[in-house]
Amino acid sequence: MSQNSKLKSLTEDKYTLSDIFIKNNEVLLMIPLFFYLLTPLIHTLVYTFAYREPTFSDYIVFGASGHYPGDYYIAIIDVALILAVPFTLVSVISYIISCKSKVLKAPKSDYIPLCFFILFCLCIIASTIRNGGIDSYLLLGRTHWGEGLLTVFAYFLIFYLCASLIRNESYKYLVIYTILAISLAVGIMTLVNLYVYDLPILNNDEVEGIFGDFNFYGYFLTISIMLSAALMISEPKKSRKIFSIIVFILNSFILAVNNTLGCFVACVVAFIFMIVAQSLRKSKFSVSALLAFIAFLLICFITSIFYDSFFTQLTGLFTDVGKIVSNSDDAASAGTYRWGLWLKTFGYIKEKPIFGHGFDGIAERLEEATTSEKVHNEYLMYAAFFGIPAAIIYIIGLISIYLKALIKRKKVDNATFCCLVAAFGYIGSAFFGNAIIFTVPFFYILLGLANTISIPTKEIALPTQESDEENNTNAIEESEQADAKTQITN
Repeated sequence: MSQNSKLKSLTEDKYTLSDIFIKNNEVLLMIPLFFYLLTPLIHTLVYTFAYREPTFSDYIVFGASGHYPGDYYIAIIDVALILAVPFTLVSVISYIISCKSKVLKAPKSDYIPLCFFILFCLCIIASTIRNGGIDSYLLLGRTHWGEGLLTVFAYFLIFYLCASLIRNESYKYLVIYTILAISLAVGIMTLVNLYVYDLPILNNDEVEGIFGDFNFYGYFLTISIMLSAALMISEPKKSRKIFSIIVFILNSFILAVNNTLGCFVACVVAFIFMIVAQSLRKSKFSVSALLAFIAFLLICFITSIFYDSFFTQLTGLFTDVGKIVSNSDDAASAGTYRWGLWLKTFGYIKEKPIFGHGFDGIAERLEEATTSEKVHNEYLMYAAFFGIPAAIIYIIGLISIYLKALIKRKKVDNATFCCLVAAFGYIGSAFFGNAIIFTVPFFYILLGLANTISIPTKEIALPTQESDEENNTNAIEESEQADAKTQITN
């Protein structure tokens, strides 16, 4: 009997529950991701159609803000996280079954970043124990930001974990276009709010989308701009390319109006990365990537003619660098006072370099010293919270993903390339910003998808009871080799 005759699709025979899990493994992995990806839409609908003036009970539940839009959003995300937990467990168990049954054979290098991130989570636990243990404030967050230990663990053990196990190219594109569709919808709402009609869910004084802060919206814009730019230069289908161009132009314009200089700098760095990465993939200089970069700069600078605050910020950047270099008396005010925040944080890191001060352990002291409770640099934040070793482990985890992509650059498919570029944009913006539940999961989802080389959509064939396991494994390996050759040719 030939190998092909020994493989049957699900419709040809009766299979066990574990077989069904194997067949639908990546579908299960997508469910926890979409619980989060749909929260912007749910938040918009709930706040728009259920809005009412705050009552006394609202102030009890949501605090001094009554029902500030961000409070609604955090509550919706919390529900999404609760729902995502059991699906994550089921999907991971399904993945393990797939591996044990030899139906799925992923390269060991795919698990290296996950090992570093799990080790990082263990460092968080060690830091928490060292600093007095866990309480409800630590789990849920001490402040109104909605950031606690549970959300940090969810970043790695739900969003990154599930996304990093997905290799189906179609599913990656589904996530990419969902994020771009969300950014397009939020962008249109922002334009309507600015020029046509005041929307209750948006702040009329700031360009902050539905995220409650213009910095948070800036992080999301950075991801969206780089995702659409990468798609714009790699997508062969005309209709999808046009869609990505529309999203790119809209979000680039809004970023210039948003006036978040740190995110502009992050985009510039990410564009340089995209040019280099695309050139390495194609073994020739990428003119299309360079043109996308030029288009971004033109959009931002033309917009700045009408919104001169962007030019003011850019001029201030050079002034701030001069203050830092000359060590002037007001150097702490550089970078909208970020330099002062960072210097204070360096001092706190020196106090407890190994285990850190615990999650949000420096918030009160930092706020008293600088009027801000957050560090505005995620890497310094992790070093201050959980110790220098933890921060180094986290950074190595990030580097390992891009190092693997560099080694396998000729095999990196378009969907994975887009995720690598978008995630790199956020990595740059993290030097100037804070982790926030409204935007960080987008980063970890894309980072996870960037971790694996995609395979074309195929129906998974399962071995029948009388088939030989070794023959089935060989057939799958032959299929994977054929897919790899096809990707290289394309």
